[in-house]
Amino acid sequence: MRGWVVILVVVCVALAAIAGGVVVENETAAVTGEPDQGEPALYGDVLAYQELDNETFDIMLLDLTTGEVRRITGDADDSMYPSLYEDRLVWEDYRGGSADIYLCNLTTGDEVRITNGSGEELDPAVWGDRIVWAENRSGNFDLFVHNIATGETARITDHPADQREPALWGDVVVFADNRYDDWDIFLYDLSTGEEREVCIIPGAQGSPAMHGDLVVWTDTRGEVKGIYGCTLSGGTGVPILTGPVDRHAPAVRDDTLAWHDERSGSQDIYLGEMVEGDGAGPAGG
Repeated sequence: MRGWVVILVVVCVALAAIAGGVVVENETAAVTGEPDQGEPALYGDVLAYQELDNETFDIMLLDLTTGEVRRITGDADDSMYPSLYEDRLVWEDYRGGSADIYLCNLTTGDEVRITNGSGEELDPAVWGDRIVWAENRSGNFDLFVHNIATGETARITDHPADQREPALWGDVVVFADNRYDDWDIFLYDLSTGEEREVCIIPGAQGSPAMHGDLVVWTDTRGEVKGIYGCTLSGGTGVPILTGPVDRHAPAVRDDTLAWHDERSGSQDIYLGEMVEGDGAGPAGG
């Protein structure tokens, strides 16, 4: 459900524009060439991503204002799928032999191992004092939430199907769920315990990302994978970027959207602007 090429797009569109469609304009290359880069995460003017170097993935940061690049990990084992909130960076790390979740304070440089279970802990997302991830301690993947301040961890889903790829904004978690034998987008409210559907439609929907009331995801309903979105109230989603190549793993913050594709045959990072469309729907890049 997730790929490795990143494109970054500036989003200058109100949530109301989702109903009428959006188009992507002014795409500009931000990080290109070898090695491959992918799995974007955004906060403010900072882009976190994974980079393939010497056959392993490391976590990197790019300051979109200054162009400064900072390496966060450099172990012999993979570090993948970063998530960023203020000066807190989390990722999936394989240095212990299986996937665990690590946290780095970007201000102090302090690094903490958050999980140490016997299973796989994947797909971390961070917001405030909370980290959410997917874990298969019971055989299938469920979602867990950890409070950084208190050290407490709790299970938040317990369905026989898999729940993966959570995104977190405030009290709201959106995630990919295959309980209907096809990946769909669901929502869980940490404050109320409510769980509900966001987008249930033929074709796989995965890799969701959030900003406020906006949810975006990768969708296979078309001939190629595209980026679709809707508000938290739910719906079938409108196309944000589709064709001519597969688009994967969107991330969104403020006026910036990120995703990856392989239009050039390698994994690259781009910038662009998303604006309100004319209601026609699909946008191409």
